[in-house]
Amino acid sequence: MSRILGISALYHDSAVALVEDGVLVAAAQEERFTRKKHDSALPALALTWLREQHDLDVGIDHVIFYEKPLVKLDRITRAGASSIREVLHAAKGLRGFTKDKLLVEASIAELLESCGVAWSGRLQYADHHLSHAASAFYPSPFEEAAVLCVDGVGEWTSSSLWKGTGSTLEALEEAHFPHSLGLFYAAMTQLAGFKVNSGEYKLMGLAPYGVPRFRELLGQEVVHVRDDGSIKLNMKYFSFTRANQMANPRLLELLTGSRAPTAMASLSGEPTQLACDIAASAQSLCDEAVLKAARHAVEITGLRNLALAGGVALNCVSVGYLLEQGAVDRVFVQPAASDAGGALGCAMALAASLGELRRDWVKQETDAMHGGFLGYELTTTEVSDVIQKHDLNTKQLGTSSMNKEIARLLSEGHTVALCRERAEYGPRALGNRSILADARDPECQTILNVAVKQRESFRPFAPVVLEEDANFWFDAPFGDHYMTTVAHLKDELRIAQTESRSDGVIAQVRQKRSSIPAVTHVDYSARVQTIPIEHPLREVIEAFKSHTGVGVLVNTSFNRRGEPIVQTANDAYKCFKQTAIDYLVLGDHLIARADNQHEAASVAVDVLELD
Repeated sequence: MSRILGISALYHDSAVALVEDGVLVAAAQEERFTRKKHDSALPALALTWLREQHDLDVGIDHVIFYEKPLVKLDRITRAGASSIREVLHAAKGLRGFTKDKLLVEASIAELLESCGVAWSGRLQYADHHLSHAASAFYPSPFEEAAVLCVDGVGEWTSSSLWKGTGSTLEALEEAHFPHSLGLFYAAMTQLAGFKVNSGEYKLMGLAPYGVPRFRELLGQEVVHVRDDGSIKLNMKYFSFTRANQMANPRLLELLTGSRAPTAMASLSGEPTQLACDIAASAQSLCDEAVLKAARHAVEITGLRNLALAGGVALNCVSVGYLLEQGAVDRVFVQPAASDAGGALGCAMALAASLGELRRDWVKQETDAMHGGFLGYELTTTEVSDVIQKHDLNTKQLGTSSMNKEIARLLSEGHTVALCRERAEYGPRALGNRSILADARDPECQTILNVAVKQRESFRPFAPVVLEEDANFWFDAPFGDHYMTTVAHLKDELRIAQTESRSDGVIAQVRQKRSSIPAVTHVDYSARVQTIPIEHPLREVIEAFKSHTGVGVLVNTSFNRRGEPIVQTANDAYKCFKQTAIDYLVLGDHLIARADNQHEAASVAVDVLELD
């Protein structure tokens, strides 16, 4: 048996993963160490951590990169270069193809040496979509499954269909650049005024505030969704093959009648109805394509379990929609479905090809993701150092006592941030780097968004609920431990809305829609996280339920707008100081803002007054 190091880097969401004796043991993203969101650099700090935690200085057997850079270079030089403008754009892309990207083997050899990782082999490469497929299927709880990978683009591939059985993956179909659902959604994200590769979540969250009035027009003129879920783009409406922008001005003209820049938000930051309707139209098309792709996958493979990866797989609304429509029986979405998960996928794919991959978890009807807790582990030393450095007043508690105290504080309306044990892998905080709050509080969504997260107030929050209680609250067909699917609140628990779209987004945000309004989106949807028996949040929610009769909390990532999720004790305390969080759990220490006014930082008034 061997030790396999998987690496994804140089485009976005760089990461490392370690498969040891056929089992995934660790994975982490570089952004958590550098504090640069979506960091694409060679993952030196993540690799150094991995070496220290797993004695990689004594040697590694195999190193594999998550895609094939020379094939990607071929696509950059050849794709769509049918005009002088496109040739010039390709040339510009080549200038951006740095030495690290072109000479990946030499760059990674230097990286390993500089990080003290002993290795003397030859770098291996996996196809980008194989890395995605392996990250989706191999850690899943399924012995057999259809596997769908949908993203912007890998080397040439923009979507692919596979059949997974045991420790094998069979490639069945693929679609190619530039016809890409991920790139279409990115273009609509840009059109609505958000940043590509980070604003897609905002577009998804904004969609329920809009009407999909452009849906038919887009389907007729811009994007054709075939019966198998593949798409064909009318490239005259897109610029990504010939310029550094996604949408062509013609697309704005088609939707609005003018190419002149159109305001997508008011001076106060409230999205316009146009932005909402663009979001709703884009989401409707995405839902249709994902649903058709899932139905086609079932038809081709004969399997009703589905594993998903690629950036589009993080569109939890579309994933929830295909479940709601009964397209499949069960879904497993790789929690780190973007390029970060490629590090995990290529390592597991190599283990499978060597005959070493162990999928024992399938027999236990669980998965290989360890609850998502695969990253950096907080140490008592660093916690003590932060406490001493800032002369903090704290209360030290055992695990059970701490959980019960957290529940009590939450029941009294306080916000509590958690930084303990191992960090999560992927974009979701699942309980160890989370901010918790009372889902019953009608003001909670606005307070968390504006005074804590310091982001747009329309953004929804996820409920975390005991697994056995999920079906009381939501139309959830099965448990989702990783916040990867959307479900809707049961009809009988809904409160009818009195505000309309004409009243604006902010008025709709403040409308109470259920007895858990902080986690009930405008369309009564929620990205639900269910909590199994063995989970760090289990005792907290049980204790909260004993206080309140409600086994639901708000769970959002412990970070501010534009920053990665916190990782270290220092990261956590810095974020705590700069926000309006009431309490911080740092390891086994409870820190109250009120007891540490000498260290308290004020939250900017202009942020609080955004609404």
